[in-house]
Amino acid sequence: MTCLGSSTESSRAVNFPPFNPVDAPYGSFDLENMDSHGGWVFGSGTIQDAWYDSGINSWNLQQINQGAETPGAAAAGDPFVSVFGQQQHFAYRDAAGAIFDAWYDSGTKNWSLQQINMSGVTSGAAAVGDPFVTVFGDQQHFVYRDSTGTLQDVWYDSGGNTWSLQQINLGGVTKGPAAGGDPCVSVFGQQHFVYRDLFGGIWDAWYDAGANQWNLQQINLGGRTNAPIAAADPQVLVAGDQHFSYRDGFGIVWDAWYDAKSGAWQSQQLNGAGGLTNAPAASDGPVAWVDGSKQHFTCVDANGTIWDSWSDGGTDGWRYQQINQQGVSLANALNSAMWTALNGLPSLP
Repeated sequence: MTCLGSSTESSRAVNFPPFNPVDAPYGSFDLENMDSHGGWVFGSGTIQDAWYDSGINSWNLQQINQGAETPGAAAAGDPFVSVFGQQQHFAYRDAAGAIFDAWYDSGTKNWSLQQINMSGVTSGAAAVGDPFVTVFGDQQHFVYRDSTGTLQDVWYDSGGNTWSLQQINLGGVTKGPAAGGDPCVSVFGQQHFVYRDLFGGIWDAWYDAGANQWNLQQINLGGRTNAPIAAADPQVLVAGDQHFSYRDGFGIVWDAWYDAKSGAWQSQQLNGAGGLTNAPAASDGPVAWVDGSKQHFTCVDANGTIWDSWSDGGTDGWRYQQINQQGVSLANALNSAMWTALNGLPSLP
């Protein structure tokens, strides 16, 4: 599931193409220019980016690949959009497993294109999963899964102007098992590469820059917690503590985290019977995000209804809210919500 990012201000209309994506929209927020972006991938592999310019109160539309802003190949998966300094990057996978990065430099006002793997800037193996992009200090990391379940991390060091490649699991920097899904990478003092294995285990391979040391921990199934088998890829958020969330095979959303105050690991059920909220079983998601002091875990049920379970971390406890009308398809639900309920959320796989 990807999530959304935009503005709630009204603006003049844009002549958008018919909304018929092959997957849900992505979203991002350009902190450099205070612009918000939301878009989608068409069946032809075209990446469309609809963006709002708060300076002139207008919506705009641009095509990122296939001879428009860049000559990048057709996309075969979902894009990941991120900001690195004054650059905005649109990273995606093509049908051959190449990871492309189409990026705009607001300083020079130029678009550029680079291939990340397969004899591009590195020799990284072909991708079978979509990339996750993150910034760690002066480094920009493009992380993806290959056909062996190996997590490949291609990263650029702006200080040394160098590209590097490292293998995260399967005897690379850690002995973590093969990945069965796409990774989620977060920064919590250290850099954490979190993923689901082939048997529903959630693993966290993390690098401690202070100790210059890699570490590995299992989050569920008797590792740090007894939370059950994962049926979907994890999402990680940082709200004081670091939270690892995922969906099980019954549509229950679980949240596992290390409580720094008590010095102990905890897990909690967020929805369904016996959960912290009465939100129904999820069929897509969760997307985990933070709004000020509030933690949000947003999912879509089998009817296309978007549900948001949230806590402010205080004494008010947990609440849940229905974001859109019940009974529409996932694509239509996200399409209608895109222009009315967008809140600058981060991009997710």
